[in-house]
Amino acid sequence: ASDTMTIYHQLNDKEAIEALSNDAVHRILPIQRILGEAIENDGRFSFVERFSCALDKLLPHECLDEEKRSIKTQFLSILNHCESRDALAIVQVEEMLGELYAPSHSARVKLMTIHQAKGLEFDVVIMPGLGRAGKSDTSPLVQLKALADRNLLLAPIKSAFDKDESKTYAYLKHLDKKQNHFEMMRLLYVAMSRAKKKIHLLGHVNEDGEAAKNTLLSFILPFFKNSMDVPAASTEAASQEAASPQLVRYESPPSIEEFDVKIADESFNLSKNLDLAYQSALGTIVHHYLEFEIFTPNEKSIETKLLQLGVPSKLRGPQSDTILRLLDNTKKDSTFDWLFQQRDSTQVEAEFGHADCSIIIDRLFVEKGILWIVDFKTASPAPGESIDVFIGRIKQQHQEQLLHYQSILEGIFQLPAKAAIYCPAIPKLICL
Repeated sequence: ASDTMTIYHQLNDKEAIEALSNDAVHRILPIQRILGEAIENDGRFSFVERFSCALDKLLPHECLDEEKRSIKTQFLSILNHCESRDALAIVQVEEMLGELYAPSHSARVKLMTIHQAKGLEFDVVIMPGLGRAGKSDTSPLVQLKALADRNLLLAPIKSAFDKDESKTYAYLKHLDKKQNHFEMMRLLYVAMSRAKKKIHLLGHVNEDGEAAKNTLLSFILPFFKNSMDVPAASTEAASQEAASPQLVRYESPPSIEEFDVKIADESFNLSKNLDLAYQSALGTIVHHYLEFEIFTPNEKSIETKLLQLGVPSKLRGPQSDTILRLLDNTKKDSTFDWLFQQRDSTQVEAEFGHADCSIIIDRLFVEKGILWIVDFKTASPAPGESIDVFIGRIKQQHQEQLLHYQSILEGIFQLPAKAAIYCPAIPKLICL
């Protein structure tokens, strides 16, 4: 392990891999490939989409039991919530995870709120957290109260220049406090009356044996104070943090058979001398220029974009050369004029919503009544790999996804559709 290298770097460290056992290498290969695909699609799909896809490939959703599926769904929901608000940070995710509870197994125990339990009865009821106070009420801008004679009494909050609240505001605040007090008593009665045989009341008090104000425990403590079970002070050993759970080692790692391990991942192939961690930046920039039909960009423009994507200075030159080569290949291709022809129907980076997903199409247009769906791929043939073998590999990798897009868009546009992959490295339009 290294603190200066990413996991992806280490998975591609040939010297480190050669020192591992055959079993370890067998486990690493699919992870290496799947992470490579996720990195390559950076900028084209959201982090949650790429993360979820990688998870499903490493351990398919149908292989998970009900509890693990629930945990996975909750975690992806948190990631999506954070990403949609531009707050995808470890600290934020950990805070939200801390508020979750592990899903319960099917059992005869029912976990519910007091409101949910209303009207139900159980042999045994357990009420935890009675010593915890709810959120403190903030002073509203206006206090108001409907009176019995159908009049309305209201008072505004004090201004910044007033020292005290008005007497009317204070009176209404007092009424509101009393009403909340009676509501808590009502909730406590509802909860305790659900038990037919036995009830367990769990709560905590301070060192003086008193409950916090405005808690359910404060209502009942005077009646049970002398009969409370007070636990002994915790020992030093008991107060230590629980040991981290052991990692689960799967007996059968993800199958590598579906991958051609002799062929390097396409994120490796653009240039074997480039740092693998920054290959996604190259793909993102090429997609940008193809989207806006810029085929002879200024080298300074390319270097600026590489800088913005965090590519170090020593790698910008080689990556810039590769980008220019791919764009030049595109411009010289025999299909260039047809593919990038100006049409009223042309859409680029077009996003379409579907029942189970959101899809983004690199280039889409209608030609002679046929809807063309074109996906750009910056992959290159591996050393020694023929063009035909490379085309077969690209089709195998992306055909299922593109045909899925095709079926969705045929339903949206009500037109027959054709899907194709354009690889500027060859260059060639690969029809599926």
